Amino acid sequence: MLRFIYVNIGSNGRNSDGGIWKECELSSLFEQAQINLSSPFTLPCNPDGPPMPYHLISDEAFPLKTFMMKPYPRGDGGLCHAELVYNYCKVGHGV
Repeated sequence: MLRFIYVNIGSNGRNSDGGIWKECELSSLFEQAQINLSSPFTLPCNPDGPPMPYHLISDEAFPLKTFMMKPYPRGDGGLCHAELVYNYCKVGHGV
């Protein structure tokens, strides 16, 4: 069962996603490490690996943060193979 745990509605369409994020309450909770997330855990596919913390998945409009994963910028087309694989597998298809 999936459920929403946070919704931010009501910003102007002319505002950028990154700007809306910067001003929302959830952003400041993450920035101040006051968000109550589960503890890092070992991934089932790598039981001997390090515990992995939760991350937010974003697009290129958002700032890079320790708690936020975003794709490598695709602007000039100069990404190496590893960066292309990261964008496709880790962040998401078509991001």
